[in-house]
Amino acid sequence: QWDLRWEDLKRVAVHLPPAEEQRAIVAFVESVNRAVNSLIRAKRRQIELLNEQKRGIIARAVTRGLDPSARLKPSGIQWVGDIPEHWEVAALGVRYWIQLGKMLDAKRITGDALIPYLRNADVQWDRINCSELPMMDIDEQEYDRYLVRPGDLLVCEGGDVGRAAFWDGSLTQCGYQKALHRLRPRTTASECPRFLFYVMFAASKLGVFVADGNENTIAHLTAEKLRRHRFGFPPVEEQQRIAHVLDVEMASLSMAAESMAKEIELLREYRTRLIADVVTGKLDVR
Repeated sequence: QWDLRWEDLKRVAVHLPPAEEQRAIVAFVESVNRAVNSLIRAKRRQIELLNEQKRGIIARAVTRGLDPSARLKPSGIQWVGDIPEHWEVAALGVRYWIQLGKMLDAKRITGDALIPYLRNADVQWDRINCSELPMMDIDEQEYDRYLVRPGDLLVCEGGDVGRAAFWDGSLTQCGYQKALHRLRPRTTASECPRFLFYVMFAASKLGVFVADGNENTIAHLTAEKLRRHRFGFPPVEEQQRIAHVLDVEMASLSMAAESMAKEIELLREYRTRLIADVVTGKLDVR
């Protein structure tokens, strides 16, 4: 029941061991809690270190490449620093089409052309939620502008600014709301969007998109600002190599982090089970 009144609570029967045994149980439970909490803190710290390692590996790869002996030149971009001499520096809008999603207007929904659409919260790092999506009217003449197709990179305009993931075509038709940008290469033969995904990850984690560096304003990445952001771009073959190497390394680090997260859950389950056994008399701690 949701409301436990005193009239009901005072009639609940409980089993109480002698005071000396109660004190032994309390001491044991507190000891178990200290030990488990210490282990959980250590595991969480390991996960944090793995995530820091991820960020460092990605940031270096998308700004310096994979060849440590490559000759460098200034990029002119503060957070990027020096880049290999053969890389090109360009505004993102020069190399990618950037389209903001459709504004949701509940008053104008007629129900005649309903299509599921993605929201900011549906786009997480490298994964997109496709279940129980809301619907909005998107007319056929708006399909080119407001529908996604496999391979599109969706980037969050607000919240965790710059958070990105690829649309894999899980639904036959799907739109996207104004809180998201849709990125497509202007020339598919010269771009590897997976490389750009890692560029967005590095820039986002370094706070490049957060209110243009002003912590006193709300983070908001407009399409015009996103088009103007400049990055270093290697030749497409090198983009592909970098993306492939990062995919392999990130998979290994993610697996290690997931394993530690599972260990934390198991520690919590162990503590719960142990305490339950102690306070019900299944385990004598005297």
